[in-house]
Amino acid sequence: MSSSTKVGRNDPCPCGSGKKYKKCCLDKDEAAAREQRAAAQAPPADAEPPGQSPATAAPGPDYNPTPDQLNKLYEWVFFGENRAHIRRAQEYFSEPYLTGKSPVPEGAQGIVAAWTAFGYRTIRGRTLADMYLARFANRLSAADREFLMIRMAEPFRMLEVTRIGPGDQLTVRDLFSHKEFVVREPAPGKKMRRWDYVLAHLGPHGDYATFDAALVVFRPTSDIALSRLDDILFEMQTQNPRAGHADVLRERLPEIIEIALESRTETYVSAAHRLTNRDLEWSDFVCGASYRLLNAHVTRNALDAHRRFEQISFDLYHWYARQRRRRRERLRQPRFLGQIAICEGMLYLEADSPQLLARGKAMLNRAVGPHVRHLRDSFANRESKRGQISSVEQDGDEIAATMHDYFRKWLDLALPELDRRTPRQAAADPVRRPILIEIVKNMENERPAPGALEFDFTEIKRELKLTEIL
Repeated sequence: MSSSTKVGRNDPCPCGSGKKYKKCCLDKDEAAAREQRAAAQAPPADAEPPGQSPATAAPGPDYNPTPDQLNKLYEWVFFGENRAHIRRAQEYFSEPYLTGKSPVPEGAQGIVAAWTAFGYRTIRGRTLADMYLARFANRLSAADREFLMIRMAEPFRMLEVTRIGPGDQLTVRDLFSHKEFVVREPAPGKKMRRWDYVLAHLGPHGDYATFDAALVVFRPTSDIALSRLDDILFEMQTQNPRAGHADVLRERLPEIIEIALESRTETYVSAAHRLTNRDLEWSDFVCGASYRLLNAHVTRNALDAHRRFEQISFDLYHWYARQRRRRRERLRQPRFLGQIAICEGMLYLEADSPQLLARGKAMLNRAVGPHVRHLRDSFANRESKRGQISSVEQDGDEIAATMHDYFRKWLDLALPELDRRTPRQAAADPVRRPILIEIVKNMENERPAPGALEFDFTEIKRELKLTEIL
């Protein structure tokens, strides 16, 4: 058709079909005209989004744009013309991480950036990744557009590390959908342990995935984050009965992140470092008893349940005298007697006199006797004690033999968590078996002291026939 001739909608179609133009070739010609206008308005081929290098060759079969494209997206999100959106996204955090006034804690930078780009939604319901793709779609290759669209569709997940394979391979399980993924991560053994919980945003790559962002939620304190997540889900389901955990992680992830960070700080700041900066310092005590921790998980549970020990932080307990209320006498503040601290595979009991230390050792033996091994007592004046924590050197073979003997006996110990059943009895009980599995997971997940030998729980799990976690 000549460009100088304009055909009316009701005129015969120029193709000679005998039909009216509107019922024949009109739609095809209008589509061709739109493509010509788009090509005329498109930026030059060498124009690229922020931070992109000059014209790139077409991606080959091994093309992996993950780091480059995510960096460009995050650069545009945080340093582009998005200040108003960043201020609104900041309202979801209690700390000013996004505005730069407070540094993001180490290890959480990736998950905070991922939520800001893929989780936060503007007033119009769009994510910042949506806006980036709409603005730069014409400047991105097909592979780059597909890369971003896959990640925009990927939900945030709470994962459990179920296996650490050879090389850089992990197997993880979604706690809520129960899907399993093979994840390739550089040197995972240095960052994650088996049975760790991980808040993550995955990058799918066909038959495997990578961690685009990940934050380890320490298992000993993970119940705090998981309980809050369930509470939020209950709130959301009052408004939308079809809401699920994926909706909670998308809309309220900043709250879960901050709970995980708070729990992690409590877990990994050692008792020795923190106590020297408290009102009550180690130097306030002159008598101490050192114990080797044989089972940190069971020991903590027993101390938590004891009426005379009050948990001050994850690894610090205060010991108080028993309160005796006389007639017509106001209940007074209980008298402080000493403290227990768990630090790097050791347990320290400290008191202010040999008599109090003897009482504390007897009480500790009744509470957690089978799960700790007494090493030595120490007595010093306040000046020599100031700023120091006694350390006990033990031979590695001796520690390994002690741990092996302990866990052989542990199989037949009655545990409060199992309603005073032994692990052997609980393994045969369908009701208590899941509880036993969680106890074994927690023990296996416990991080050993620096330089300490790692205990292999395979023999214990086979003895109990826990094939689910072998």
